[in-house]
Amino acid sequence: MAGMLVSLAISNFILIESANVEFGRGLTVITGETGAGKSMIIQSLSFGMGERADASVIRRDCDEAKVVLKLASPTWPASVREACTQANIPLIETLICDRRFTRNGKSRVTINGVVASVTVLKHLMSELVDVVSQFDQQRLLHAESHLDVVDTYAQCDAEQLAYAQAFTVWQQAKSALQLREAQLTQTRAQEEFLRYQLEELQKAKLVSGEEEKLLADRDRVRNRAQWEARLQQLDALVDGDTGLNAALTQLTRLTHDMPQMSPLVEQMQVAAAELSQLVNVEASSLSGAPADLDAIESRLFTLQQLARKYKTDAEGLIVRQEELTEQLKVLDLGEEGLDDLRNDCAHAAKILATSGKALTTVRRKAVKPLTSGIQKVLAEVGMQNATLHMQWRELAIDDATPRGMDAVEFLISPNVGEPLLPMAQIASGGELSRILLAIECVLQSPTGTGSLHSPTLLVFDEVDTGVSGRVATAVGSVLQRLAQRSQVICITHLPQVACFGDAHLQVVKAEEKGRTQTRIEAVSAKERKEAIARLLAGDQLTDTALKHAADLLAQAARGRNTDNP
Repeated sequence: MAGMLVSLAISNFILIESANVEFGRGLTVITGETGAGKSMIIQSLSFGMGERADASVIRRDCDEAKVVLKLASPTWPASVREACTQANIPLIETLICDRRFTRNGKSRVTINGVVASVTVLKHLMSELVDVVSQFDQQRLLHAESHLDVVDTYAQCDAEQLAYAQAFTVWQQAKSALQLREAQLTQTRAQEEFLRYQLEELQKAKLVSGEEEKLLADRDRVRNRAQWEARLQQLDALVDGDTGLNAALTQLTRLTHDMPQMSPLVEQMQVAAAELSQLVNVEASSLSGAPADLDAIESRLFTLQQLARKYKTDAEGLIVRQEELTEQLKVLDLGEEGLDDLRNDCAHAAKILATSGKALTTVRRKAVKPLTSGIQKVLAEVGMQNATLHMQWRELAIDDATPRGMDAVEFLISPNVGEPLLPMAQIASGGELSRILLAIECVLQSPTGTGSLHSPTLLVFDEVDTGVSGRVATAVGSVLQRLAQRSQVICITHLPQVACFGDAHLQVVKAEEKGRTQTRIEAVSAKERKEAIARLLAGDQLTDTALKHAADLLAQAARGRNTDNP
């Protein structure tokens, strides 16, 4: 067992004003009267691990809740080292995770003094801590969770990754094919209408900028008479017998020997020549303008009518024509494109099937040792007559899921002669508790290459629900054995389980200064017998209860010595 939770510091969390709990190796049991607040330990731990929170976790009249987890390990898992490197978190033998939550909904996380996101915190803690609660018992009732158990035991990360990549490629190829088929189906349904639209637009012989030019031509034609009269006046003033050029001729003759005036007259002649040229250009332009106003108006009407029909402008008609051309081109070349996409999809499906088969093979190989291991532990905790079977159904390629091509479900027969049925139909609360404990034990079991799934800390929240007597003692023994491989914290209400703890914490609720307080107190070795006796008989301690408590502690000690020769 490499790592461990060293301490849990809690401030202003629900009813806990302040608590600093230290943990050791092995099994730590947490007890307390009903309603004392044992669940707050799990809640505060979950909060410190990055689970969702709201203002209800903050103690009344306080502004902030705070939880600090301190973990230690001489060698951290590779996944933790990688996550810390990516988040620029310095990783030494100690990992200190500080999370705070304020009333305005803001969460602040630091890990070894470096500000981090809740996502990073949650990822790190998921690699180090497993919390097994009554919620997990309910998850067991759903077959979807059973594949998680198989995959954890099978250690098939590489096969899962290869399958996931193949599944993504197959999904993309299938989506591309389905999209093209849908496009073709839609286009074929509208083909006649689309071809009619394209023919109509092609017949209009659309030209970019035509409408603007037509509008300008229309203005010129409408004002043609006025323009012609003005140009004639300009021509007479410039080139007429008594016009500008005639006057300049006389000025030239009169100033030819006057050096100061002659240059000015020459400049005037140049300007007059340019003006005469411009008048001629305008006159030519006007004479070349379309004379048929009706033709211009007719063409404008055609363009504007089409624009209204297609809900666009004249330039948009050209764009629509291009779109129609492309749509019909897809239709004309559709089958050829479909063949390529079908080939891509078939190739991707073949790779997916190969990857799925490889994943299935690894999973199936794990089923026998997994189920036999679970049954072995079930026998230890009073379910020796139970039969566990893994129902397996391989999925067709079209039914493949992101997790694989397998549908699995644990079936159980708790007693001899009873049929195998899904857990939801047959398992009681006590049976679910023991099945869940057995699964966790098997997932923690050592193999030739080390532990299958070895978090730093395992937390059990009343995993002993629904059991008592000898079965409860067996559950405690299994938990104690499990604690030899991982640090284990167990919240329990059973003395038969609590007596197996290497350390014992007690949750106490009391009223102080008019406020309800929840305290977490360490139970010393001398106090253990009384604490166990109170679990047996309540606050009224009797000699019988104390003797029974002593017997339970002695029995647990003998079991511990047997497991650790």
